This record gives sequence, C-alpha cells and structure tokens, in this order.
Amino acid sequence: MTRLLLHFMILLVAMGSCEEDQDEQQAYFEYFGVNHAWGFQYSHWIIDGAGNVRVSSYADSVVWLSGGLDPHISKFDSVIFQVSKTELDSQIAKIWPASKGPVETIEQHRNDFGAYGFNAFYQDKIIPLSLRSDTEDKTNNSTEAAQLILWLQDLQEKLPKGN
Repeated sequence: MTRLLLHFMILLVAMGSCEEDQDEQQAYFEYFGVNHAWGFQYSHWIIDGAGNVRVSSYADSVVWLSGGLDPHISKFDSVIFQVSKTELDSQIAKIWPASKGPVETIEQHRNDFGAYGFNAFYQDKIIPLSLRSDTEDKTNNSTEAAQLILWLQDLQEKLPKGN
C-alpha cells in the first residue's frame, strides 16, 4: 500500500510540473491604436514573457489579434527596449485579478476617432483594460486594471514616436 501511495504522489508531482509548463505563455500585454481619418495611423506594440517591448517592422500591416497573443508574436519582430523581469512579474501578477474586474461600456458616436486600447492576456483570453473607439469606450474598473493601465501608459511614453 505504501508503494502504491508513493507512486501516486510521484505521479501528482509530475502532473503538477507539466501543468506549469503548459501555462507558460510568450506574451502578456498589448497596446494598439489605429485611425484612418486624414490618412493612415497605426501603432501596435506588445510585451513578451522575457520583458521585451516589441513592435512590428511592417507598420503598414495591421495585426488584429484573435485566439490570444501567442499565435501572433512572430509578427512583432523588432525589440524597442526591455522591462526588467522583476517589474514584469509584478505586473503579470495583476492580470488574473484584473480579469475579474467589472468592465464598463459606454456607447459613443464619434466620427473619425479610430480605436485605441490596452489589453492583457491570460492564456488564450484577452483581458480588456481600456478601449476608446468610434462606437464605444470600455474601462476595466478593477484596481489592478487601473494599475496596469498606468504602467502601460508610462511605457508608451518611452517608445520612440511613431510606434
């Protein structure tokens, strides 16, 4: 019986470590902005699991993310700068609580405004943090989402203009 129990415990430990590997994702955050009024403006960057802030070197190719960020990470091929692992880990820890926050949606009737927003990703799910567009504004009202938005806005300020 002891031997059976030992084998069962080893199996549980092995399964737990496999699950941890499966949960590892390549990218966690994105900013996007697109506007076609008076010409074409497009800005899109992500933060990957290594803390790299990445943009696409093909700025005229709009990337619409679906099914999570990881399938699209190769489209963001230029690293602008890097966030420290400690800083990134502290922000990643806020994603799950932010996913539980209430998202307020306000209908809009803007013309030529475009769409701008911040998202976080948890596995294959998009966690909306903020969105401003022609048709609606969305704001995640959790405390963690507000903290993530401020952090991402600070990073946005560090990017060279045009990204």
